[in-house]
Amino acid sequence: MRRFFLAQFFLKEHKVAIYYLLVCIFLTSLVLGAIALQGKSPMKTYHTVGTLSDITRIEAYQSNGTLSSVQSNITMDKLILSVFPPASKVYLYIQQMVLDSKPNVLSLTISATGKGDFIYRLSVGKASFENGFSYVMIGRWVLASKSGTLTFTNLQIHRGLIVERAGNPDDDYIAIATTDSYGNLVNENAIELIEIERLAFVKEEEGREPHGQSIFLDFRFVLLSFNLFLILYPLPLILLKRKWSSLQLLLILGFLLRISIAPLTSHSFDIVGFKQAARTFYEEGNLTLFTNWSSPPFWFFTIIVFYAPYMLLRIVGLPDTRVYSQPVLSMEVTFLKFPLILSDILSTYLIYKICRKWNLDEGNSIKAAAVYLFNPFTIFISSIWGMFDSLAIFFALLGFYLFTHKKFCLSSLVWGLGVKWYSLGFVPFLSIYSYLQNREERLTRRLGKSVLILFIGFGFFAFLMVFPHILRGDLSYLKQMLEFRVRVGGGGGDVVGLTTFSEATFLKAFEYLGYIRPIPNFFLLTFTPLYLILLALFFISLRKSLLEKTDTLSTFNTVLISVLLIFYLTFPQLTPQCILWVLPHLIFGYFIFGQRNVIPLILISLIPISYLDFSSFIVGFGVPYLTVPVQVLSPSPVYSPLNYVISASLIPIAFCFLLKLSSQKILSRISILCKNLLSGLHIFDLRIFYVTVTAFMLLITLLVNNMKIRSPFILPILILTTLLQSIAFVAIEGERMRKQPKS
Repeated sequence: MRRFFLAQFFLKEHKVAIYYLLVCIFLTSLVLGAIALQGKSPMKTYHTVGTLSDITRIEAYQSNGTLSSVQSNITMDKLILSVFPPASKVYLYIQQMVLDSKPNVLSLTISATGKGDFIYRLSVGKASFENGFSYVMIGRWVLASKSGTLTFTNLQIHRGLIVERAGNPDDDYIAIATTDSYGNLVNENAIELIEIERLAFVKEEEGREPHGQSIFLDFRFVLLSFNLFLILYPLPLILLKRKWSSLQLLLILGFLLRISIAPLTSHSFDIVGFKQAARTFYEEGNLTLFTNWSSPPFWFFTIIVFYAPYMLLRIVGLPDTRVYSQPVLSMEVTFLKFPLILSDILSTYLIYKICRKWNLDEGNSIKAAAVYLFNPFTIFISSIWGMFDSLAIFFALLGFYLFTHKKFCLSSLVWGLGVKWYSLGFVPFLSIYSYLQNREERLTRRLGKSVLILFIGFGFFAFLMVFPHILRGDLSYLKQMLEFRVRVGGGGGDVVGLTTFSEATFLKAFEYLGYIRPIPNFFLLTFTPLYLILLALFFISLRKSLLEKTDTLSTFNTVLISVLLIFYLTFPQLTPQCILWVLPHLIFGYFIFGQRNVIPLILISLIPISYLDFSSFIVGFGVPYLTVPVQVLSPSPVYSPLNYVISASLIPIAFCFLLKLSSQKILSRISILCKNLLSGLHIFDLRIFYVTVTAFMLLITLLVNNMKIRSPFILPILILTTLLQSIAFVAIEGERMRKQPKS
């Protein structure tokens, strides 16, 4: 009995150390398992069905239709084509049996050069009279010659649609043709030299299966969609209304909600890259980090490690299946999503701990954690979409948690870990905070610490990004990936995507109407000056807070919200999950710093409504199932009206946070002017007016998107509506600020 009590006492005294030890043992076991199982999988996912040896002939044409001379040098792995005189189109004809094998992916390394820089289209054409023409294009990618040598291993072809031969006996082709940035052919004879290496058409198991005709969805799809809707909206609302007394129960319930839907859904583009990384490692022993990875390497190795238990289960014979035509198996996608679900749970715990650190009471700290855990967008990203922003947010919060404990160097190290790029933007603000916070120290010591924080964050990030490629001895793919990520030149990305706005940004609506278009390096030219202004405002505001002995933590939280919102509003090829980063800091502002404006929290929660038909996540992209979805609010080939409205609604929110950094008095005066303006229009209930204007904005964008209205009157109406919504929000925020001292 005495030994039992001694053991119990030891466990209580060393509980935290034991938790850390168990986590270390768990992670070490996963890493060792991944190393032991590398290349040991008996299953084979990827089968090459076509190579350079399947090329039958090569032809090059000038813009006037005249043939150019082509001198070719071909080996098993490399093809070099010299074209004279320069051509506008080059065709590599391949045997029909290659595309008849229904490959899913085209893999190759390519460069096209000539006199000056030019845009070119790489395309795959299948010989068929199906559409009244002799060829049907089943894959196209618009690239830039100035990007140099580009490596691709996951160019998706077929897109789930079958193309019948319809009596055309000609060979199929791979074409390289000069185009504009939208992929339209131009009469420019610019192609002089083409180099292609490691060309392969790859058939992928569980890839997108082509279908000849549309397929009706059955009752299972309806039940699954209804289940997802319940878990995203009604159930979280019910759970948030409860008064939680146990954090452990909250975390368990959040985990069960997520794990119950994880096997049933996947994002059919992103998950292909994640699956490919894991399967290539365990089947072939190779790392796609150097051929098909455009993000920092931390998530790549996380996939490899957490996939090891699944691979062990498959090796011992455990069966798996897939839902409809998703390009990944059901249990497999659960293991891929598991670190994301775990990240949500850990992020919730960190939010609770940060709230307690700032002296928020137990009940409100648990409630703040619940707002994150049961937010529909949080559930959607980790458990339905399966995107690793959830993991990145955990490390961003971990760095913030270390910041609250004044462990600035550790905080910088965590933010420099590079799960995603955004957290690097926090490091300079941390450096400024450290410099101003320790005013009693000598200037040289303060400067030294400040520079050290910058060096740790950016140095660690650079080391993790570059070192694996240095070990491999080839930096070409790293250059391609970096150019793609910061949107400099082509960078190997589809030029059409680089020169248009994405559906998640409010600017897309104006581009669709034909009034604007992103210029080269749009992000660097817009974000950089705003970021520098934000650094200056933070320095001034923090110095003022220290002199007046007011709360500096609130200032730091405000600047993090501001930098994330500025990034979201200026990045042209944005995806909706980027806005999830700001959610924890909005929660801190609401519960800890008295910034009790619920509108930003509601806006973020509404984003999943854009995907309420769920067909692409349950069935798979590109498969012609007949659905009866909520198409009005769903994403379209042009842009999502709801995403536009949410993005536009973030403009006044970002404006208010920037003014809070510069001068609360200026914000108060502007808000009074906004309220007086609306009062002059006989508008007395600001919140009802805000909701009404927002609904009208959604209606306008629906008319533009779904009814294809291009009237010149749409532009002033859209601008006026956006302006009125912004005025209403600023007035609401000012009213909240004036009432706050009385509360």
